[in-house]
Amino acid sequence: MLSNDGKVDVLYPDSEGAKERLKKGSSITLENLEAYLPEGKNSSTDVFKVFATRAPVDFNALASPPIKGVDENNLEDPLSQLLGQAMQDVSRDVRRAINPQDWETTMRVVRVIR
Repeated sequence: MLSNDGKVDVLYPDSEGAKERLKKGSSITLENLEAYLPEGKNSSTDVFKVFATRAPVDFNALASPPIKGVDENNLEDPLSQLLGQAMQDVSRDVRRAINPQDWETTMRVVRVIR
């Protein structure tokens, strides 16, 4: 989950280093998720990004605390930018083939407005 303050949380698996896998056709339910407006704000946007991969991946390396001085008017979320750079090997100048059939992603945006 990418919060509007830049905080990144991994919601499943819910413990660092866990490699729980879902069987084909199964699902999970995440409970007790809340959308709210931070004090002094008129709107808030959170992004829930779901990754489905053929191999177990520990996404906890992406978890991070809130970013100081976030530009809330920027419509392109930092996680998408980071993953886009990683797919293009921008950060490491290493060329290797990535099979797009090995993973899928989707996202849901939750926007709360006062």
